[in-house]
Amino acid sequence: MIEDYLRKVGAKVDSSGPIDYGTQYRVSRGEEQAIVNVYRGKKGLRVVVQKTTKLAEELRAVFGKKKAEEQAPEWEAWAGSDESGKGDYFGPLVVAAVALTRKGAGELASWGVRDSKTMADEVAGALDRRIRAACPFAVVGWMPEEYNRRYEAARNVNRLLGEAHGEALAGVVGKAPWLEAAVTDQFGDESYVEDALRGRGVGIPLVQRPKADETDLAVAAASVVARAAFVRGLEKLEKAYGMRLPKGAGADVVAAARAFLKRHGRDALAGAAKLHFKTTASL
Repeated sequence: MIEDYLRKVGAKVDSSGPIDYGTQYRVSRGEEQAIVNVYRGKKGLRVVVQKTTKLAEELRAVFGKKKAEEQAPEWEAWAGSDESGKGDYFGPLVVAAVALTRKGAGELASWGVRDSKTMADEVAGALDRRIRAACPFAVVGWMPEEYNRRYEAARNVNRLLGEAHGEALAGVVGKAPWLEAAVTDQFGDESYVEDALRGRGVGIPLVQRPKADETDLAVAAASVVARAAFVRGLEKLEKAYGMRLPKGAGADVVAAARAFLKRHGRDALAGAAKLHFKTTASL
């Protein structure tokens, strides 16, 4: 029962109600609040904790540890890789790879490590420091100027991603030669990452899975490290150009890009943005 897990962190259920495919619980501990969505499907229960309070973080750790214990990895030691910045007009493309053991997986789950898209930048930054201190890792980051050069040659985002994933995984295998496998999210043709690994003389078995950042702790850890590196890269650009550069590719990004052109000119845009985005054509 959810109450058993809530008692572990001193929380209680304030209210509950049905949602699509499950139940939503509104919980609290003093003034701290969190929302716990429990989804029921053919593969069992899936728990998603919302809000960025300390209570929510502790609940993610509790349910993450439970998930790690119930779904043991296939290997004793493996690596995961994930990217950040692929859908962001401004800022770098970053791919990180993290090596993990079964014992380490339990520890990372207890910290609340999960897909970085579900956490605030500050939380990702704090977890990033812990992951890098505890696990072998490698980061490949291409700032916009280099990214644009590579895209001009490749003309294929998935090919670029494959090259970056291959480089990051090869880097972490070099630090942890005892790894049994590598896991990535599934994107494009599987040969993109495989070719990048083989081209570097790395023969580790490669597994590509849809939504691996949600189901594999090594990939989730890599997503955190990549996210933190992307944020640092974006902040570096903001400092260099003296203006805010929003994430994503929405209306606020278009407005910022137009302001960028007025301040720095079109020639400078290649140093801050990924030019092949449709955003560029709308300026």
